[in-house]
Parts: sequence; C-alpha cells; structure tokens
Amino acid sequence: MTFYFSKYFGKGSDCGPDDKDPTVSDGIVSGTTGADTMGQGYVDKDGDQIDGTDGDDDTVDAGAGDDTIHSLNGNDTVYAGSGDDSVDGGAGNDVIYGDGTLGTTDEAPREVFEWDKLPDPNGADPIDNNDPLGGVLSQDTGNVNVTFETIETKHTPLTRFATDEQNVDGIDAGNLGPVDTMSSGESRMTEDHEKATYKWSFDKPVTDVSFRINDIDQNSKITIHAFDADGQPTEICVELGGDINGHDVNGADGNVMFEANGRVDLDKDAASTSALVTMPANVAYFTITHEQNGWHISEVNITDIYFTPTVFDGEDTTPGNDTLHGGEGDDVIHGGGGDDSITGGDGSDTVHGDDGDDKIDTSGKSPAFDNPLPVFTEDADKEDDRDYVDGGAGNDTITTGDDRDTIYGGAGEDSINGGIDDDWIDAGDGNDYINDDQGSDTIYGGEGNDTIIAGIDVFSDYEGDDPNAVRLGYGSDPVKDDNKDWVDGGAGNDVIMTGDDADTIYGGTGNDTIHAGIDDDLVEGGEGDDVITGGHGSDTIHGGAGNDHINAGDPDLQWGYGDDATEAHPDNGRDLVHGGDGNDTILGEDDADTLYGDAGNDELHGGLDADELYGGEGHDSIQGDEGNDTIDGGAGVDHLEGGDDRDLFLVGSAEEGAGDYVHGNAGGDDWDTLDLSAVGKGNFRLVNVRDDDDGDRPSNGIDGTVEFLDGEGKVTGSLDFYNIEQIVPCFTPGSLIATPKGERKVEELSVGDRIITRDNGIQEIRWMGAKPIDGRVLAANDHLKPVLIQKGALGHGLPERDMLVSPNHRVLVNNEKTMLYFEEREVLVAAKHLTGLPGVDVVNAMHTTYIHFMFDRHEVVLSDGAWTESFQPGELSLEGVGNAQRNEIYELFPELKTSNGIRDYHAARRTLKKHEARLLAE
Repeated sequence: MTFYFSKYFGKGSDCGPDDKDPTVSDGIVSGTTGADTMGQGYVDKDGDQIDGTDGDDDTVDAGAGDDTIHSLNGNDTVYAGSGDDSVDGGAGNDVIYGDGTLGTTDEAPREVFEWDKLPDPNGADPIDNNDPLGGVLSQDTGNVNVTFETIETKHTPLTRFATDEQNVDGIDAGNLGPVDTMSSGESRMTEDHEKATYKWSFDKPVTDVSFRINDIDQNSKITIHAFDADGQPTEICVELGGDINGHDVNGADGNVMFEANGRVDLDKDAASTSALVTMPANVAYFTITHEQNGWHISEVNITDIYFTPTVFDGEDTTPGNDTLHGGEGDDVIHGGGGDDSITGGDGSDTVHGDDGDDKIDTSGKSPAFDNPLPVFTEDADKEDDRDYVDGGAGNDTITTGDDRDTIYGGAGEDSINGGIDDDWIDAGDGNDYINDDQGSDTIYGGEGNDTIIAGIDVFSDYEGDDPNAVRLGYGSDPVKDDNKDWVDGGAGNDVIMTGDDADTIYGGTGNDTIHAGIDDDLVEGGEGDDVITGGHGSDTIHGGAGNDHINAGDPDLQWGYGDDATEAHPDNGRDLVHGGDGNDTILGEDDADTLYGDAGNDELHGGLDADELYGGEGHDSIQGDEGNDTIDGGAGVDHLEGGDDRDLFLVGSAEEGAGDYVHGNAGGDDWDTLDLSAVGKGNFRLVNVRDDDDGDRPSNGIDGTVEFLDGEGKVTGSLDFYNIEQIVPCFTPGSLIATPKGERKVEELSVGDRIITRDNGIQEIRWMGAKPIDGRVLAANDHLKPVLIQKGALGHGLPERDMLVSPNHRVLVNNEKTMLYFEEREVLVAAKHLTGLPGVDVVNAMHTTYIHFMFDRHEVVLSDGAWTESFQPGELSLEGVGNAQRNEIYELFPELKTSNGIRDYHAARRTLKKHEARLLAE
C-alpha cells in the first residue's frame, strides 16, 4: 500500500516514483552553465520564473557563467555562482551570494544524522544499546549542525538508542550508502495515550530528507510536521506498509498522520509495518509525535536520517569579480572571492565582501544628521540605514552613509568612509585610510601605518571665541556632543586628526602624528616618537615613552589666542601636558598651562600667560616665555629662563638645584623670584651677588650664585642665577587656640602643651614650626598671601574675631549644603577656596609668619572660636617647611619618610577640591 500525501498528487508532485515529470516546477529559478540574463520574463527548464505565478519571493540559482541577474520585487535569495556576475536584488529584503551555488543537484553530497554517533550519556563513547536519549543532542554532519530534542511528553515515555535490525529499503543515502541497519532511535510507550514529540532542527535549510519509521504495529500512532526557514509548512511524502492505515491528511501542507491497524505484532524490520518518509523541499526543522493509541505497548524505531544541504562547502571553487546591487530594503550580500563591487542601497544592509579587493557602498540616497545643526533637518528615522559591513581580506574600499554603522575592514590596506552619525569602525591590519567626518565615532586603526580623519573642525564650545560661529549667529557650538570621537590608532606610525568636541585619542605604539582639533581633548601618544598638536581647547596630553614633540595649542589656528587681559576666554587653552619618558619638546602656547617634562632631557616652553613648568628628572631646558610663570627644573642639571613678566623659580632641594642655570630675563612688569624655601634656611648661601647688567636691557635684578651646604657648612653644589629680583603653611600670630586652661595665642604655644581637639579630647602638641615671609615675597607671589576670615563670615558668629590664616589652611564647614552635595555633615575646605564667601578675602600684607603645630594624628582644633585643622604632613607640605623642620618631623614620626606612612596619616575629614568648594560659596 503506497500513499503520496501532496497537494500536487496527480499533477507531477515531488513525491512519488522517480520517473515523475522532469519539467515540474521546483520553486528555484535556475540558470545554465553559460552567460545568462535572468530578469523579468526569464523562465528556466522547470517552468520557474522571477516574479512569476508563485509570487515575488524568488530563489535564484544562476550557476556557472558571467550572469546578469535582476531578481526584482520580493524578499529574494540569489546564488550568483561562479563567473563574473552582475546582481541587482531590487526591492525587498534580499540575500545575495556573489559566488554561492544552491546545492540541490543530483551531484550534491548527502549528509546523515546517525544515532550511533551521538555522545554516550553515561560513559565513554561509543553510545551503548538502550542508552537513554535525553536533553538536547547535537551532531555536526559536515556542513550542517543537527539538533535532536524531546520537546513534549505525556506520562513517562522511554526514548533510547537501539541496535536492533531495521528495514532501510528505499532510503536515499546517495554517496553515503549503504544505510546502517543497526542504528536507530527507539520510542516506547506503555500506557494508553502516552506520547512524546521529537524535533530535528538544521542550522542550514536542507532538502531531500529521507528515513524510515519501523515497527508501527499494535496501537502505534505517528504524526509528522515539517517547516521551512520562514516557519511555513513544507511538503512531506510517505510510502506506507500494508498494515498501516493512512488518514486523509495533506502532506503538502506540512503534516501527515498514520497509525497501525492494531492487529499485528511483527519484527522491527518488517516491510508491512514500516513507513518511508521523504521531504523534497527546503526543511529547517521537523517533528515526529509518537502516541500509544490503545492498551497495547507501542514501540517504533526511527532510522538514521539522510538529507542534502542547500549550500555546502567546496561547490564553487572559482571566485568571480561580481557586481551586486541590494536595492531598497534590509539586504544580506555575500561577495565571495574575487574583486567585487557591492552596492547596498537604502536600508540596513549586511555585507560581507570576503576575499578580494572589494568596493562596497551601502550609503543609500538620502542621508540626514541624527544630531544636526539648526540649519539642517533632523533624521526622521535614525535606525533605517544602520549597515553592517565586513570587508574581509583584501584592499577594500568601504563607504557607508546615514545612521550608526558597524564596519570591519579586515586584513589589507582598506579605505573606509563611515559617513555621518555615530559609527563603529575596526579597520583591521594593514595601512588603512579611515575618514569619518561627522558623528561621535569609535575607531580602531589596528596594526599598520593608518591615516584616521575623525571629523572636521566645526565650532568651538567656548562662548564667543570662535568667529566662524559668530558669523553664523551662534555664540558657540549649538551641538556640543555630535563629534565626540574615540580613536585608537593601534600599532604603527599613524596619522590621526579629530575635529570639534571633546575627543579621546590613543596613538598606540609607533611614531604617531596626532592633531586633536577643537575643544577639550584627551590625547595619549603611547610608545614612540610622537608629534602631537593639541589644537584649540584645554587639552590633557600624555606623550608616553619616546622623544615626543608636543604643541598643546595650534600655531596655524588664527583665532582663540591672545593675552588673558583681552581674550574672550582666558581658559580656552589651559592645557595639562606630561611628556613621559624620553627627550621631549613641549610647547604650552596660549593660556595658563601646566607642563611636565617628566624623565628625560626635555625642552619646555610655556608660551602666553601664567604657566607652571616642571622639568622632572633629566637635564632640562625650560623657557617661561610671556606671563607670570612658575618654573621648577626638578632633578638634573637644568637651564631655566623666565619671560618678560613675574616668574617664580622653585628649587625643591639642594640635590635638585645643583648645576642649574636660572635666568629671570627683563622687560615688562618684571619681578622674578628664586624660591629656596624648600632648601631650608642655613642650607645655602649667596655668593658673587651683583646688579644685573646684560648690556642692552634695563633691569632691577641681581645676578649671583647659590651655594648649597651640608650640615658642616661644606659646599655640595651650586646654582647660577641672573636677573632675579627676589630670593626667598598654618596660623598667623595672634590667633587664639583653645586649651584646657583657656585660649592662648598660637605663638605662645610649645611642644607638650595640651590642646582641646574635636575628635580625641585633649591632645599634646608633638611638633611646632614657623615660616616668616617678608613683603617683597608676598608682593611677588599671590599664592602665598594670607586669607582674612572676618568675624562671623563662617556663620553663627564664627569666627569670634577676625582670623588671618595661610591660603592652604583648612577650615571645618558644617551646614546643610555639605550634606546635600557631599553626603557628609562636616568637611574641610582650604581658606583660599572660600574666598567667594562674603567676608573671606585675600589680603596684601607687608609681612607675615605662618605657624604650624602637629599631633600624633590629624586633628581639628578651636581657633578664634572656629574649628580648623592642625598641620597634616603631605609630600608637598613637608617640602614647604624646609630641611631643618622636616628633619625634626622625621625624628618624631620616622614613618613619614615613606609614601605609605604619609598616606596612613589620615585627614580628619574629607577635604574638598576647588570645584567642590565653589558649591559652598555659591
């Protein structure tokens, strides 16, 4: 008895005898081995045509030859085959394979799901007879991964591997024959209506599925469903044995049902109780439900399952130089091998260029900015053209357009243009060129000598300092976050340029050239001899290892520069630069920059305005240029020169100052200071002091030599200085400190006196020190001037009288703002950071003395009725007290000689930074 369940039964169905009509439509528009033109009106040998009577969603298998394919409307799948093909997918969400071939011919290799190749569930492989088949089991058959699982049960069915002899007649094993008769999956039921549903899934669609279900006797009932990749039913054909009853179910609708006649109990290889099952068309998954339809025990066996992959490796060995057009819609395009030309068109396309020098363009027709300037129209749909492009190996040219695209260049020397909006680009290995001139892009250059242009200069974020913005009616950049790029050049000698907004740039290893453009950027050059231009904005730059040349400004920019007194924004170029290891050259350019040469023989130029320049280790040359600069040569034999204004030269120690050359220079509002306070009184002397006369400039300064002395008064080194006007924290005398015996003037206290503290009761003073400063030093150094806190300025009548303290002396603040902003009831704030409050001001003093006292721990004490801090030893504060006093402290607290010891001397309260303190002063 044979049943062919098919809607084409009697009309040339795919089911049935092998001598069926060879011209019956198979749903695939097939080409020939020649140069085909396949478009509207093309009909293949089976009667299939593009956009024919079976609908617009076509499957096209062009085959060999230089073909021209237009798949027109619908969601088409096109396999261009070997040869130099031209493909236009037309409208719809198309999938295009430039070199792919649909593997459905008689010569296509068969693959098989084999029960005896499944892993052993309870021991070492191979699987044993009667082993259970539970859970999700996967098997790689070559080009397809097959998954078997039990998806539904009723009662307690048994599923196991069996080695009983099976009927395998008629199974199409193709090139894999003969079929294994001793491998099957057994389903066993022992209760009425007990059942199980099994599912086979293929990770790629397959065709010509072929297997048998045996031992369909007693009360066995079988239902089969099959579906394609879109979840639509696909055709099932069944040839039934004589003792099986087939029901009136249409197999073309993806389901069949049959059952035993209930009167026989035959061997498992009997033909009359066996069903041959085939599924000719594309199958993504199918299910078999086995049910015991009565009281007799029901067992059935399913043989190994054979099938043909729709696409398989090795079919096409001749890559072509293809031209592929996706058209409108969300297309998937595979170029395959060869130098392909791929156009994605509008829509969110996925393109794989694969091997070869490919040209890929997915830009579409109508780009619009996601974050436009007011003169442009905003993109109405920011997600409708998000492309994914992988160029693969080869020297590819890739262009994407609108929306945030993802681009992989792959190996080779690629040229990539990400278009507009926020793209993600990994150029891969090779000397790549990347241009993504709009959007907040993320770009990896990878290995190779890359050129990366991530944006073009547009407008400054600083109000009023950009004439280009002003001419167009903007005070500053109206969209401040539309070009914030993140760039990593990777290994190689890269050239990196970014435009406006706050960019982050990593040069990576190699000798990189970096230009950060407009606004406040972060730049790290990495290893190598880098050339870095910070450009406009207050940039943070780290040169890294190597002999770097760093210009923190931009000498070519024609605006945004000038004296702070006349410049619209005196803070639009306040750069922080670390040269890192190596012999670096650093130019600060405009505004008050902070420059660190770090290790190496560095050359530093402050440029305009009041800069801070620190040479670090090595033989450095430092030029302050214009402005009131602070210059510290650090360790090594340094050459230090000021500019035309009031410069401060710091000498950290005798060891650091030995061998240095210091020249204050003359001109302008000139008053230069050589600060030797960190060396300590008695540890140096001045010799050969004389009025400066350089022969061509008027000067008020002196020349001379500083000789550094050891404890016995012997000279250990010297420093020469020229044109220096002045050679040079903490309570001031008169402040009243609370003790158990009442308030006492701070200058009257001594070591051992007992003081009232806020946290730890009465504590003894362990150390005291004093630092007198005369009027000339105060006049030349604003940062040393005392701060007057007037009576009541801190609130609640505190302090009880006017109090004069050093600018760095910290005051306890306790109000509702401290809890609101910092979740702390009490914080410490430096006096200089409270000058925004009424009654707190820097004062011009003729002279002053700063007095310190110190306990076993950092304490808060009452001074003039207000709570303020005791001396807290830090690396900077210890340097500031001088050698003698510092040595006294080290004798009392030897642990403070180490950084760990300093860190362990904790602050009594959280200390606010300058910008935090501003919140309290508002």
